[in-house]
Amino acid sequence: MSKIYNSIQGDTWDKIAKEQLGSEYLMSELIAANLSLSHYAIMPADLQIVIPDINVSPRTIVPQLLPPWKRNSNG
Repeated sequence: MSKIYNSIQGDTWDKIAKEQLGSEYLMSELIAANLSLSHYAIMPADLQIVIPDINVSPRTIVPQLLPPWKRNSNG
């Protein structure tokens, strides 16, 4: 079951994904669950963000599909 996260001023999609889903690489799934908020890069306070249930292990994420700034510099 999904849960709701109330944003804090200055939150970003990758920060919320890391804290709530366990990996910043799940940012795309987080944005997909909140398309009406996708225009925000930096969140204002008190946005209600849906935290989706994710059944994907962060290890299954393909780094080559991520933007260059999100890729691990070691691989």
